[in-house]
Amino acid sequence: MSSKSTLLISGAGVAGPILALHLLSHPILASRFHPILIDRLPLPPSPDTFTTTNASYATGAGVVLSCNAIHSLHSLGLKDGFNKISAEGLTNEIWRADKSDQSLPARYLNRLVSPAWAEDVDTGLRSVERSWLQSLLVHTYLSLGGEARWDVKVSGVEQTPTGVSVSLSSGDKMEADIVVGADGTWSAVRKALLPEDRWKPEFQYSSGIFGISSRPEGKEDDAVVGRGHVVLTTGGCCSTWALPDGRQFFTLHENETTEPAPKSEAVSLEEEGYKASLTTGGYSVESTVALLKKYESVWHPVTGTFGSVFKDAERIGRVALWHRVWEEHEIQGHGNIVLVGDAGRCMIPAAGQGACFAIEDATVLADALLNNSVTVDDAGKKSFDAALKSYAAQRVPRSKRIASQSYWSFVVMMMDRWWLTWLRDWAITKFKMDVDARELAKQGKNYQGKDDWLFGKRFDIKQRGEGEET
Repeated sequence: MSSKSTLLISGAGVAGPILALHLLSHPILASRFHPILIDRLPLPPSPDTFTTTNASYATGAGVVLSCNAIHSLHSLGLKDGFNKISAEGLTNEIWRADKSDQSLPARYLNRLVSPAWAEDVDTGLRSVERSWLQSLLVHTYLSLGGEARWDVKVSGVEQTPTGVSVSLSSGDKMEADIVVGADGTWSAVRKALLPEDRWKPEFQYSSGIFGISSRPEGKEDDAVVGRGHVVLTTGGCCSTWALPDGRQFFTLHENETTEPAPKSEAVSLEEEGYKASLTTGGYSVESTVALLKKYESVWHPVTGTFGSVFKDAERIGRVALWHRVWEEHEIQGHGNIVLVGDAGRCMIPAAGQGACFAIEDATVLADALLNNSVTVDDAGKKSFDAALKSYAAQRVPRSKRIASQSYWSFVVMMMDRWWLTWLRDWAITKFKMDVDARELAKQGKNYQGKDDWLFGKRFDIKQRGEGEET
């Protein structure tokens, strides 16, 4: 075959651009594939012109990446660019809010020092605004000559005698040899493939409020740079993570009784005393404001209370929490169509691995496309069945493991019975956490223990001989 295969990627969040970059960057893959990246939103601003008020990309919050994902960014030559827009977590302290008056100083439980630090990437956990990460990935792809279409919404996907046809809401169609659904939790590609009772993730009767907050006024670097804090309440949790220049990515989780409405809206919260705009996530403005007010008085070790964090927020978003890992035959097995990232695995964010596993997915899929042959039928239709099966077989077992860890971590975090919260808090104080992972690694010691299956894993794109393990 001399002609390149057209690979259409629906979704330009994290997994989609990473896959597209791998296809353009690897010389053999670049000779075999022509990627096209499409997304329902406009082209994100470039990193040089990005501000906190740029159109659609002023929504959303942050992600935390660990070494298992950072390794792939470095392999794509993005180390300097990523370090510029992200901040390393130096410490992450865990506190328990006072049960009688949550505005009083919380009780210190434990802390992580240089969490998940790894020598090969010379960093631990790094926090980054999701929109900035997307901007870096997309504009690097475009700088390499990558093709993309924006403001394009997928309405259907189907196999044809010659490949895959993608229907757009505009009425147009795009033809490709292979289609990758990287379009998130509410994937249009997944919806076109699976029955109603399987395409939708499962509601976890919890919601989260996420946002980006300005640098706390008057605080020195040693108070904010690299400092993360988690404050456990009874049946809830608040946290802040350090971003560059002293800014903060914050989260708030609360148990819920009903699912949100399907439609979200963006509104101003100025009348409620917040300078941020709010994306409601299908919840009412009133219930979201009430939730913020409920947690405003929770003590914070740097700002005094979380209310100061909320009121300094540049933007706030609320989302319902969903959970499901789709099976191997569901994320592939539909001809030349495959799912990656949140389209193929939706997790509660307690483990902080959603974006990390999206990056892993893209890397593993690129490697599978490199190392598995393509067959062509009599009509000239290409089949990537071997590559897609290899990808799914590698990803689903690992996805189920991290999803289970995330689920049970969240259950523990959100406990609301006094004896369970007492047991949780006691256990946290007993874990051997307050050790410097960086110093231990330099001494040749592995502090991660059982977590080595997670942080110790590295995925590369490497051409292998027959029988050689991936």
